[in-house]
Amino acid sequence: MTRLTRRKRLTAITSAAFIAAWIIFTFTIKPALARVQTLSRVIPEKRHELQKLHTKSREYTALRRGMQSLRQRVTTQDESSGLLPFLESLIQEHGLAAKVVTMKQRILELEPGYSDVVIELELENLTLSQLINLLQQIQTSNIITQIESLHITKNRANSNLLNFTAEIHSPKFTQSAL
Repeated sequence: MTRLTRRKRLTAITSAAFIAAWIIFTFTIKPALARVQTLSRVIPEKRHELQKLHTKSREYTALRRGMQSLRQRVTTQDESSGLLPFLESLIQEHGLAAKVVTMKQRILELEPGYSDVVIELELENLTLSQLINLLQQIQTSNIITQIESLHITKNRANSNLLNFTAEIHSPKFTQSAL
């Protein structure tokens, strides 16, 4: 074996240390730094997405609870207090029976276990206060209703009176839909 001079030995050791440091830097430190930069960029994005997901989850949960409450409320409604009997009694109560032109009921089967009771109501020769009172009573009743369409026109014979046409909906669920 040949003996290396002190200078050659120092050069060989320095070269080996440099190569070892370069290998360590290239295969461990540089990828770790790149990963840290990537994580620094991605983590805030993912936190924002997670926050949006939590918000959507809370909205979904609230909607699901509301729907369950609505379904329970609709199915526990007394059948005798349906939309048509309610509207008939309301019209009698307000003394508007003579002003009814039409009151038609139809049932829309929207999907199995869920239907929509629709009443088309047309009244003539109403005063503004009679109309407002009737609409308030419909909206504040215990029966779940929604006025889908509402048409109000002035009466041709008397401009102080109004003609009124509305389409009033009420949902119905069967027990199988729950």
